Amino acid sequence: MSRSKRKEAISTQELRRLASLARLSLTPSEERRLAREIGEIVSYFATIDSAKVERLEASYHVVEAENILRDDTRESFDADSILKMVPHKRGRHVKAPRVF
Repeated sequence: MSRSKRKEAISTQELRRLASLARLSLTPSEERRLAREIGEIVSYFATIDSAKVERLEASYHVVEAENILRDDTRESFDADSILKMVPHKRGRHVKAPRVF
């Protein structure tokens, strides 16, 4: 269906109400443009709705998916060697700047 023949899916009054709820101020040209664009979007959904899919088998994954995550392994660290790398510390505690 051509753009000019598509029906507006929303009236100007409905569009103004939605714009008000969204706290938008629209010019008359923006109202016309948005009404036309919303009509086009709704007509695309109508095209999708008209597709004959009753006989198609549902597909959940086109490609087989498998878990490719690594196994969890426990690693141990020496606290003293890590504390040697910390620039600011007090005793065995890391010193950080105040947040508040």
